[in-house]
Amino acid sequence: MNNTFRVATWNLDRSGVRKKSRIEQQIRKLAAVDADLLILTETHESIKPNGYDYYLASEPEAGYHHPGESCVGIWSRYPLTKIPTDADNRYLTTCAEINGPTGIGNVIVYGTIITYGADGVSDKSAEPWARHRAAVKSQAAEWNTLKQSYPDHLRIIAGDFNENLDGKRWYGVKDAKEAIQSGLAMAGMHCPTEAKSISLLTGENTLSRSTVDHICVSDTAKVLRVLAWEGNESGTTLSDHNGILVDIEITHNN
Repeated sequence: MNNTFRVATWNLDRSGVRKKSRIEQQIRKLAAVDADLLILTETHESIKPNGYDYYLASEPEAGYHHPGESCVGIWSRYPLTKIPTDADNRYLTTCAEINGPTGIGNVIVYGTIITYGADGVSDKSAEPWARHRAAVKSQAAEWNTLKQSYPDHLRIIAGDFNENLDGKRWYGVKDAKEAIQSGLAMAGMHCPTEAKSISLLTGENTLSRSTVDHICVSDTAKVLRVLAWEGNESGTTLSDHNGILVDIEITHNN
């Protein structure tokens, strides 16, 4: 009986509306990753590898998103049931319960973009990192609510956190990184993708840049491996973000 579950996340840099020539290569890359669950950010409904019958997306933002585009899209090989997220987070998050197969059981997945540091700065509607800090606080509260509502489910939070968590000075602010970590701890979760050295999917090298996309899991989950890819193929840059995956081993108490 298979009791492993592969989860992957990748920010696709709005390929559905710009640089559309990347889409076919992005789909090939995602197919090679061969995850049970894909959490894609800055994505489009047309970016779908074969074998994923179930889809859920965050609410598109009028005046920004093009038809079919969303901040977060979840592709699953198993049935999805939508769980509402807070109205303040509706453009940047989506959440679902997954009815997994025998050996896996039920899973809660929370897909997210924690907004970038300069959100609202250009039009002077917000100070640098203010909206990011507010999003961390709001989303962390939702993570804790999911723990209270689904204590026995495998819980997964994945997407673009706009913070590297590997201790390097790459992108982000110290207090928000600490708030993310404390929010995860409160929710009974940890972030295996914060590791300081993550091997590439090919096994050839380590990453040349830090990762701001993360996959966080319940403390009770056993993570077998963490792998990443830098989004390049045949000299073409497929995204300005690394993609990342985790393999999780599911154990059940008899």
